[in-house]
Amino acid sequence: VSNSVRERFVVPPFIETIDLAKIDHSMAIVGGRGCGKTTYVRYFSHWTQFDKSRLEVDQSNLECIVLYWKPDTTYCRSMAQSWLSEHNARMFFFFFSGLSLLKELISAIENITHHFPGINSDFIANKEFWERISKISGTDLDEIGKVKTWIDDTLYDVQVSINANDIANLIRIDPQAMFSLLLPPIVNNITLLNKTRFKVFIDEFENLAEYQQRIINGYRKH
Repeated sequence: VSNSVRERFVVPPFIETIDLAKIDHSMAIVGGRGCGKTTYVRYFSHWTQFDKSRLEVDQSNLECIVLYWKPDTTYCRSMAQSWLSEHNARMFFFFFSGLSLLKELISAIENITHHFPGINSDFIANKEFWERISKISGTDLDEIGKVKTWIDDTLYDVQVSINANDIANLIRIDPQAMFSLLLPPIVNNITLLNKTRFKVFIDEFENLAEYQQRIINGYRKH
């Protein structure tokens, strides 16, 4: 499912002054329901900037890749500490958010390489990247499609395990650690991406559980 708003977003003439890709510091976007916050963020995300229906994409778009994550907040709030215990609730949120953001990163790679075939060749040959993907997954993965399938299967395992309140057989993943592991082999080994910055925007943050907001705010701080 694509989050592109290419056919729906009316680009204002002053767009350069509010370009999310050019703002370095952490930020929060605030506004009333229906005012366009989600559409605004999705416009700057890789989903729209590297929409596969676009005929041309300027190489300057590679300077900053905006990842967009809209968590299932109803599902996240079901990870109640009163039911799962404080430790398990935090662990399940790490599993869910880490896998979801990994899928978003993989989708960004897929959209970017559609427009820059040379990058696709570099990814295929990027042994360090695939070794680290395999380290996270605990299984040998060497293709984008295989990674996406593994993520979907593992997200199912997380959901089933939540129902049983059992984390014993789940893989260990943390969003911050995952990005720290995977981004260096991307920017260090792929020439067109060696100056790329990656940003993550989280939609409906206010609807996450309080302890989940504290985790995200910790990431923002550091």
